[in-house]
Amino acid sequence: MSGPGVPGESSRLGRRLSPRLRLIAKARLITRSGIASVTIDNISETGAHLTRPGAEPFTLCVLEWLGHELLGEMVWAQPGHCGIRFDSSLTADVILKIKQRFPEIAESSKLPVPDHTRTV
Repeated sequence: MSGPGVPGESSRLGRRLSPRLRLIAKARLITRSGIASVTIDNISETGAHLTRPGAEPFTLCVLEWLGHELLGEMVWAQPGHCGIRFDSSLTADVILKIKQRFPEIAESSKLPVPDHTRTV
């Protein structure tokens, strides 16, 4: 059972739950404002970091890439960049397809996942 009183629970708030793969890949971002060409800078099972033209805010979006349409929502934005969280996590098959399509992505290119253990 989780809740505010569970030790370590608050330390996970706002943190990534899965590692991200760094890559540079072109994609299309579809929002209510229109369609934009974007670059996926990194991607994980749950979301992606995008470089995009402009800084128009949006809530919901579709990211078209590698023959997939990934529904999501913006969770943060800076001029020219944004982070989106996917409505549904990517499957292991899609992650495998990413690695096959971009063979330069190696296990060593994953962004580090912080170790929150302490030695006493």
